[in-house]
Amino acid sequence: MSNLNNMRLCSGSCQMVGAAAALLCIKDSVVIFNSPRWCALTAERELCIANKSFEDRLYCTEARQDTLVFGIEEALRDTLNEVLDMHTPSLISIITSCSMSLIGDDIKGIAKRCDASLKFINMDAGGLTGGFANGFSKGLTQIASMIRGNSTKENDKYLKVNIIGLSTAYPHWEGDSYELRRMLELIGIKVNVVLGIDMLSLDQIDSIKDASLNIVIDKELGLEAAKLLKERQGMPYIISSCPYGFKGSKEWLQLVATTMNLDIDMEMINKEISRAETMIAEHCSWIQHNLPRYCLKQLVSSLPLDRFSPLIKAFYESGINILRFNEVYIKNNTGEYKNNDIKFVKWQDVSQIPHLLANELRILLASDRERILLSSYDKTIYINMDSPSQRFHCVWTPLMGIKGWQTLISSICEQIITLEYIRNM
Repeated sequence: MSNLNNMRLCSGSCQMVGAAAALLCIKDSVVIFNSPRWCALTAERELCIANKSFEDRLYCTEARQDTLVFGIEEALRDTLNEVLDMHTPSLISIITSCSMSLIGDDIKGIAKRCDASLKFINMDAGGLTGGFANGFSKGLTQIASMIRGNSTKENDKYLKVNIIGLSTAYPHWEGDSYELRRMLELIGIKVNVVLGIDMLSLDQIDSIKDASLNIVIDKELGLEAAKLLKERQGMPYIISSCPYGFKGSKEWLQLVATTMNLDIDMEMINKEISRAETMIAEHCSWIQHNLPRYCLKQLVSSLPLDRFSPLIKAFYESGINILRFNEVYIKNNTGEYKNNDIKFVKWQDVSQIPHLLANELRILLASDRERILLSSYDKTIYINMDSPSQRFHCVWTPLMGIKGWQTLISSICEQIITLEYIRNM
């Protein structure tokens, strides 16, 4: 019975989704889900909401009951022939689901018999043995293992770093990537590769080793790849929190600079933050004085710990009174987070989250799944921060970094004003 503790109910964000999200970020690559049609369609929905361009590079063997008895060779061969008729792929990744992993087919052998000249990756990534993060981590590690040769760092005016831990399946990945690059360049550091979102060719993957440092901003997604790069390429890495809030962003930049033994000039960063702090303080003060009957009672989150921890810290260190919540609800699978000043409650089902009184509001940092289940739209300030992403969002809008914090606080304030208007209609 104890072994069942490692199993998880199938969900949209299973290992298959994570593995595909990582491997599709190789230019001209194709993913084949070796699975029943339902598993593949669920995974495809998750991926294509976040990144529509993936749609044409996702295929499925459409495994059926007879396949479980007689094997997948015929179906896989037909799927490979379909892929080769439609594409000239740089890489074909065959991702096997829970049920098909029980059979033990020689997937790579079948693929090589179809076309020995192609490069293949074969992965078991069933949802019963892990979630999105497991699959994404495995996919990034596969990419890191493709690097050939030794480092040939260029002597240019920038010191280069790689960022590991962003994913195209998470909301706001484009904006977050842009903002991290922008902030680092303000202190004289160039981002070489954002591993997992940059569309690298197989030849360009080798350029990953030309950075001076790997920055892991989400351990669940990127730590194993960073460890492999350390072992094989001797590349140092640091584990840093996602930079949320003004103070968190400055601390993140300082950590990177200190690790690289750089004496950086933060003048431009400080000026930018000072201007933004003034605008935010004035706007939040206006809300507090003009809408005093409202109370942000709850913060409800489904985020993994590596993103939740720096975010809740940023809220409480911001000095903004309206962001000091009475109760914080974090999902059971986020890990342990301790803070003696904050009342934390773990939840798994939305029925465990108490109803709000008339003038109480909550902030929900999650996906549309939780938003629909929780309901109470008239009392909920919603920020899509968990996958699946909203079908429509501003592509270059960040939530991390200096600009991201302004976006986040602005959205919260405007939703409070909107809810007040609706209630007075």
